[in-house]
Amino acid sequence: MAQMVLEQQQALAAEQERREALTAEELAAEQAWRDEPDDYVGPTTTYEQEVLDGARTADISHVGKAIDPEAADDELLEDLAEEHDYNAAFSKKQRHTDYRRRRDRTRRLVDAFQVQLGALTDAYMDWSSSASLAASYMPLEEEGDPTRIKVVVVDLFACDLWHVPLRAEDKFVASGLVRQGLFPCSAAVAGVAITTRALEYFRVAQLRCPRLGIQAWVRTMCDVHGVPPRPYLGVQFSVAFDVYLLVREETARRVRAALGRNDPCWRLRNVCPCCTYKLEGETKDWPFLFTCDGNDSAKRFARKTREQWDDEGNPLPRESAERDDSRRAPGDYFISREVVESWAVADEEELAKVRDEDEERESGCSEKWQNMKESHTVRAAAVYDETGIFAGLCRHGFVLAFVDMVKSGELAKYAFALLAHVCKAMGPEIGKLILGYDIGCRFYTMVMRHPRVSDLLNDREFQALVGAFHGTAHDRLCQTRNLPKYKDDVGLEGFEECETFFSESNALAARTRYSTAFHRWQAFVTWAEHKNRFQTYAQLSHTLTTKYRHALVVLAEAPVLARLMSELEGATPATLEGWLKAEREYLSSLKKEPEEETLQMEYYQALVNFYDAKEAADGLRGNVTGLQFLGESGVDRAGAESATRRFETNRRHVYERENKCLETVRYLEARLELVERWQPGDENWVQAQVLVRKRRYQLALDKLESLVAARLLELWKMNIPGTGYKLRKHIAKAMQARSKAVRTALANYNAAAAALESPRPPLEWEAVVEYAFLAEFDLLRFSCHDVRSEPWAQGSGRAAMDLHFKIKRAKEEIQRLNVEIRRLYTYMRDEDAFLAHHARRLHDGHQPQLAHQVELYRQQHTRFSDEHRRRLEKLGKEAGCTAVLKPGTAVSKERDVPTAARKEETEMADAAHAEALRMAESEVEGAEDVDVEAVADSLELVLRMADDA
Repeated sequence: MAQMVLEQQQALAAEQERREALTAEELAAEQAWRDEPDDYVGPTTTYEQEVLDGARTADISHVGKAIDPEAADDELLEDLAEEHDYNAAFSKKQRHTDYRRRRDRTRRLVDAFQVQLGALTDAYMDWSSSASLAASYMPLEEEGDPTRIKVVVVDLFACDLWHVPLRAEDKFVASGLVRQGLFPCSAAVAGVAITTRALEYFRVAQLRCPRLGIQAWVRTMCDVHGVPPRPYLGVQFSVAFDVYLLVREETARRVRAALGRNDPCWRLRNVCPCCTYKLEGETKDWPFLFTCDGNDSAKRFARKTREQWDDEGNPLPRESAERDDSRRAPGDYFISREVVESWAVADEEELAKVRDEDEERESGCSEKWQNMKESHTVRAAAVYDETGIFAGLCRHGFVLAFVDMVKSGELAKYAFALLAHVCKAMGPEIGKLILGYDIGCRFYTMVMRHPRVSDLLNDREFQALVGAFHGTAHDRLCQTRNLPKYKDDVGLEGFEECETFFSESNALAARTRYSTAFHRWQAFVTWAEHKNRFQTYAQLSHTLTTKYRHALVVLAEAPVLARLMSELEGATPATLEGWLKAEREYLSSLKKEPEEETLQMEYYQALVNFYDAKEAADGLRGNVTGLQFLGESGVDRAGAESATRRFETNRRHVYERENKCLETVRYLEARLELVERWQPGDENWVQAQVLVRKRRYQLALDKLESLVAARLLELWKMNIPGTGYKLRKHIAKAMQARSKAVRTALANYNAAAAALESPRPPLEWEAVVEYAFLAEFDLLRFSCHDVRSEPWAQGSGRAAMDLHFKIKRAKEEIQRLNVEIRRLYTYMRDEDAFLAHHARRLHDGHQPQLAHQVELYRQQHTRFSDEHRRRLEKLGKEAGCTAVLKPGTAVSKERDVPTAARKEETEMADAAHAEALRMAESEVEGAEDVDVEAVADSLELVLRMADDA
């Protein structure tokens, strides 16, 4: 009992000293956090008063008897009051009614930590420069009698109560804990703190496994600690984790400022070294290739109030119940909603209409893509706030930016905002942009007709293409205009990086579906930043070598192309490109039927209907009386009258149909200015009959093409990485039903093809699948002349055309990859030297904490350099590789190191080089059995590292 009282008195005295040491601003901030009124002085009812009034029972005295209030003297009551100071913070009587809502408490918590952010960051950088994540928490050994507070310290494998000392230089309790590797769960009253290594382990594990949520992690720690899970434990961990990420972001901001990289557009201008790090002496200014697309998997439910009804029982509109959180997405990955809304257009359909020089037409692709239909773009589920994300990536997979799709489908404003953001950030160094988009044909028209196109592109050359895979579902005319295979300076790029990215980012949807808006942004930004730095950059050399080997495989087919060209009567590359132009002109002629032919077909069909109706009416005109009454023969008179009425009704309908068909025929005759009516067997009749059969053939072909295109997309969806087993089974069942529809459409097509004047051979199932991949359905259509005899419509001609453009793009790919590989080599050397120089500069400038953070950033960046060099050097030994595997000189001078510093680095590198050679020679001389190959590899690695330095 005495020990408990002593500890309580010491805690109260320490708390009183701490509050007295606070400044007026800090005390006001703490009172705001606790939500105490300015005139609050604590409870006025004392313990002795309650005992005297009989409101509570007195404690047992030291002699084991209950204290009688009436017999108690003043001295005893004073002793009781001193031992039980209920005016302190631990008294239940002190607690006043808390009128704050949870959304208010969240805002106050955020504001309280925001005030302390500078001190917390200083403390974290101090701890990071002197501690290690491998060490468990141990309290500091401070001289004298420092102020200590009781804190429950939660680590990975233990949870203990510690008396944590606070240093005098710490202004806040939170910063004092962070300086010792502990992140508190409260800004003022620190009762629980979580170690930095526990937070860091969770952060890294969550980035590597985006499905991992806080609840699962906290329950895992509870199982390890041997305690039952509690709901408040997840809240405490979430608060500490948010503070940890906030401090890390502020630390990264300080590092960027120290390196001179605090420009808002710096990250995007340097997002990919192969795309943006230009070198001197490059013979060609390659365009910047990137892709964008929308993904509706990253939805988030809108938090709303409960349903309420008015007096008449009608439901009232539900208001938003989102917490009052002023935090926004960290970093510069997300484009704000205000900027996105500034690019909204009133009528996307009108903006997307394709206008030729002499006619207006609609693209046939709009019928095949759901995100190009108005009914899909304007529809959004009422239960969601954000309905997905719209992302942009470079051709190597680096994330450029995100856009929130808010209560809508994939609208044009999202792509406009992303394109404008990229154009603004890239600066004048990037002269040409090529965007890959699954509806690039439509989007390019919208960009060119947008009223703010000059603001959008900043006078840049711009092209929008359809993706290599998604382009197979576009009509052939669209492919000849917008497929990457037929565009210069694109190489073998397929513009399908977004699909791979979304297959990975979909893992975030499970833990962000019910989160707050800020935590959803936080999840996507931290994951995208980690992916850029530790996944995409780590695999950058693998991406380059894979693309290079693929291009070499394509170039190896040059003898096949030469053989095909010799078989085609000595066709040249210019001839093959001319065939593509001829095919484009032929397909353009199919986009619209001649008006005269359309009227003739309508007139023919009207005549067929009229003659059928006239024949039926003539058969009824001879029967004037209708059915005879058969009552004399014993037939029921009522039944005969009913049959007569049905007969007369049917005859009236036949006459009306005849008159209606006759009116249609007369109208079309006036349109065609015919003097005599066509009769079956006439020359005009036969010609129109042929045209109608061709139309039926066209309709059957269109139906077959649309079903096969849908089938192809479903097959691709089944192979997307990350698609679950149940979803694949669901798609497989849908495929079985769709295959029946395809077979039915195939049978209808074969029937229509056989009814033609010149019957076409029937299509088999295997041929239909092949047509789906080559997108050659348009070759089965008709024009004014039969093109089946044209060389570009033959199988060998089309194979030669396809192979010619593939080889042409492969040569461009090799040239571009040679530039990108050298850019990567130069970037690795310059970035390492730049970071090393600034780390030493900051250390010499008496900023060791900041220098340590720059050094950590350098280590993160250079950890993949050796692997990059190994992969690229292995590629350089392969036949056909022409890449220059050595650094060049960058155009940008922002990573230049002063001459004196560079000279010092060179001397240090030479000294290290000489020492490595001396040690290697001594080891070789003193060894009996020497692995010469291993020694050579080691020397090569040392020399390369020294040369790079």
